[in-house]
Amino acid sequence: MRQAKFKAIGLLFVMLVAVGFTIHDVYISSMKMELIPATGELQLTLQVFTDDLESVLQSQSGEQIQLNPDRQIRDSLIASYLHSVLKLSVANTPISLEYLGKEYRDDLTLLYMQAQRVDELSKMELTHQLFLSELPTQQNLVHFKNNSYRKSFLFDAQRQKSTIQMRP
Repeated sequence: MRQAKFKAIGLLFVMLVAVGFTIHDVYISSMKMELIPATGELQLTLQVFTDDLESVLQSQSGEQIQLNPDRQIRDSLIASYLHSVLKLSVANTPISLEYLGKEYRDDLTLLYMQAQRVDELSKMELTHQLFLSELPTQQNLVHFKNNSYRKSFLFDAQRQKSTIQMRP
């Protein structure tokens, strides 16, 4: 059953990309969230198109931004933006996200974050509004993993929050 869901989500992603090339630009990001049970650490890897990130940061700062190669250090600007659009909470208590850094791969930027001491027995609420104020057709895919438990979520202008069961 789970494999069928992953295949359906994968097929939807491929269709969105294929349709996007023929009709209009596709605005999509992907985030991997993995809970490390031994440490209670939640690791996040966010994959975005570099030009979309540059455009949003320019809009937020009013400055000309070029990320790859870095013309100047932009980590504080990126961290501030991510903290404004990504929010986690457990039992209505906010979870602090720490921005760790970035890495460039061709036209993509990988952004790394982590949260400490996340209780794996709880439900977590994720608010994901990346690029939505600037790109109304933006879609944000999230793949959550806790040991062998996996779940995927799709966030967009209509759905910006979701509850994540930490365990099945």
